[in-house]
Amino acid sequence: DQHSQWEAAGIVGLLWIGLAALACVGWLVLPPAWACVSTSLLALACAFVQTRAKLPALQWASAALHAGALVGFASTLHALHGEAMLSSGWQGLVAAVVIGTSLLVSAWLPLQAVLREAEAKKSPPQWSLGSSIGLLAGVGALALSLLFVMPADEAARIWPWLGVAALWLGLRLGHPALAIAWGALQLGAALAFGVYGPALWADTSDQLTLWTPLGFTLAGLISGDALQRAARKSNAAGWLSAPWLQWGVVWWSLAWWAQVLLPDAYRHLVRTQKEWVLLWPAVLTGWVLVTSVLVTTLARWRDWRVLGLTAWVTTPALALTALIGVGMLGHAPHQHLGWLVWPLALLWHGVLLRALTRWCSAAALAPLHVGGFWLFVLLAARDAQWWTAGWGEPGSAWPVLGWVLVPAVVLALITRPRMLQRWPLNEFRTPYLVVACAPVALYLLLWLWVSNTQSGAPDPLPYVPLLNPLELGHGLVLLALFLWRRALPESTQIPRPLLLGGLGATAFALYTGMVLRICHHWAGVPWEADALFDSTLTQAALSVAWSIVGVTLMLLGHKQVQRVVWVVGAALLGVVVLKLFFVELADRGGLYRIVSFIVVGLLLLLVGYFAPVPPSRKENHDVA
Repeated sequence: DQHSQWEAAGIVGLLWIGLAALACVGWLVLPPAWACVSTSLLALACAFVQTRAKLPALQWASAALHAGALVGFASTLHALHGEAMLSSGWQGLVAAVVIGTSLLVSAWLPLQAVLREAEAKKSPPQWSLGSSIGLLAGVGALALSLLFVMPADEAARIWPWLGVAALWLGLRLGHPALAIAWGALQLGAALAFGVYGPALWADTSDQLTLWTPLGFTLAGLISGDALQRAARKSNAAGWLSAPWLQWGVVWWSLAWWAQVLLPDAYRHLVRTQKEWVLLWPAVLTGWVLVTSVLVTTLARWRDWRVLGLTAWVTTPALALTALIGVGMLGHAPHQHLGWLVWPLALLWHGVLLRALTRWCSAAALAPLHVGGFWLFVLLAARDAQWWTAGWGEPGSAWPVLGWVLVPAVVLALITRPRMLQRWPLNEFRTPYLVVACAPVALYLLLWLWVSNTQSGAPDPLPYVPLLNPLELGHGLVLLALFLWRRALPESTQIPRPLLLGGLGATAFALYTGMVLRICHHWAGVPWEADALFDSTLTQAALSVAWSIVGVTLMLLGHKQVQRVVWVVGAALLGVVVLKLFFVELADRGGLYRIVSFIVVGLLLLLVGYFAPVPPSRKENHDVA
């Protein structure tokens, strides 16, 4: 047995020596590049014989010869002076193609046996490390062969498609090495294009730069579709359904899609439009819409859930473009082509919300409904303010009214019973009425208090109480808040005491503001805090107006047996009496002081006779 082992080792040694001698012949009589080719072909012959004779030594010899051919060929590579490509031209191309092909064929020969064995056992094939290295080396040699006849930035246009072919073959065979080659080719092409290609966003470039990014995009989408379809098979490998792979290829494709049209549009605007920056938000908005439409259509066509989910970011992207155009640049939404893109955006937003129900749950869609509601309400409110600002003279109440028209109308319309029965309110009632409308209602409430400090000048129209732009806005807002509160679900109703207290205080403040504005516009009292406080007419008007409210509350509380309402009215009358003694008495001999004392006194007599303290609910129940 020992003698047989020594004999076998001797045979293997002679085999290696003979192959080395044959390989050296090529290096002695051929140029280095072609010597590498001859070595690679010798390695291919060894691999072919090994599949027939089943000699493991030939397999190792083939691997060693291939490695020697690759190392030798790499030593002959030289960059072309001043170019991002290799010298040797077509000779180098042919040599690299032959070496790469021989590597692929040598790796393919043992793969056939593995595939047959796996098919017989009905189990996944077990790939060897050697076959994986051979496939990677072969694909790499074929990819680098392009550098002999074209620069790296042009080769970068072809490498992604070579990667697609490798991925297609890898998915058919179930070989992960070819998928690795696909990923390496995508990254290598991107690196070559980024280093040696034209600057995409440079405004000095005269050529169109969209073709290479478009190739990256299409190659990425084709690859992603192949991966997601392969992952759905029952016998799919685990790595195919990895989230980082499925999501990564989609975002890779969309990142390159962003470089397809935007850089060329940017350069065109810079060169042809003097104020190009004003049009840029509309261009971005249009690009977001086109991208969202294409992504959604492709996802539905290919039943591609991951790609469809990326359309979720459409609304945040639209919010970003609105922030750039309306927030940072300060123009109205309808300006600079906004009249075209934003109505289309609103229309597509509704269509997209319907389409996303195919891939997203209701919980994931709720933020989009709320965010889209806020976005378009804000845009419409800004546009309404821009239009109403030109209706009156500077300093009038028209611009103030513009900020509240759209939110109040939307809040009133969205709470209508017919609207609540339609989509999307019938499916997302709580997100709309509570989450989306609550900040709008709070904004309207704050607007009531802030706008109440304005003089409400309706210039060029005359001031008419309750029929001027400011107080018409107050009435519209109060109506909208009332309708919203009534439409709220029972589980989210605001506590009644808190609601009545807040609305009562707001209504009283608006009523007081209206009285002050009447004094300002009809009596010429300056709209300043000190002037209004020092005016005896204003103080008398407030005393009478507050007394009327107090008496009304006391009468209402007595009639409805609401002691709390009666007490509030009595407290207000008490405040009026204190005001008469501490404020009006300072105006000695003034006519307005006399009138206010007489009116308040008469009202006190009236309420004392007609509206005494009502009994409590318990006392009233005992009497009954």
